Amino acid sequence: MASRENDLLIAKLIADGRVKVDLQKGIVTAPRSNTPTKALGAVNRKGYLRTSINLNGKAITLLVHRIVYIAAFGLPADSNLHVNHKNGNKLDNCPVNLELLTHRDNMAHSRSLGLHKGAGRKDCIRDTKGRFGKAKYNEFPEAA
Repeated sequence: MASRENDLLIAKLIADGRVKVDLQKGIVTAPRSNTPTKALGAVNRKGYLRTSINLNGKAITLLVHRIVYIAAFGLPADSNLHVNHKNGNKLDNCPVNLELLTHRDNMAHSRSLGLHKGAGRKDCIRDTKGRFGKAKYNEFPEAA
């Protein structure tokens, strides 16, 4: 599902009362679930809280910080913008900690906080098979 579709779905879930957002704490609950007061979200491999919502028999996975942002500030004009955590804590979803940034600005912010090391391995060199290694230059045979 594309970003704009996700954003519209989130807005509909909020309007229909399927999800409730505590804007003071930055947590999302599902009032119609078996555990209506329990905060939604499980940490994904990148460190963000995500939740699955059952919609017409299909599980839709959404990021909690995106839900909180839309509840607090409304639909973003551009769905390609990323919701950034100002303090770098991916679990702090309070609205005052959230802002919209372009992908480039979001990555620059992440690098400035030391959260993202970058895709390139600038501290390493490639061996003769093209693999990265931390060996010194003189440990590999020179190319002829």
